[in-house]
Amino acid sequence: MNAVEHYLQHLAAERRLSAHTVAAYQRDLANLGRLTAGKPLAELEVIDIRGAIVKLRSKSMADTSIERQLYRWRRFY
Repeated sequence: MNAVEHYLQHLAAERRLSAHTVAAYQRDLANLGRLTAGKPLAELEVIDIRGAIVKLRSKSMADTSIERQLYRWRRFY
């Protein structure tokens, strides 16, 4: 089991988050993977995450959507 799967299992089993919420976390973590060219999340460095943030902002996303993703990324790490 990789780190993301382990974290999602933790959210569902120990934190008892709804399936909908766990799926949202999964989507946001998958998006981080896409934004960092598929580099394993466990190997990301600060520069990788900063680059992902720049890419999010360039997509003209709402600030609240960006903040939600950043929150979920922080919780993962």
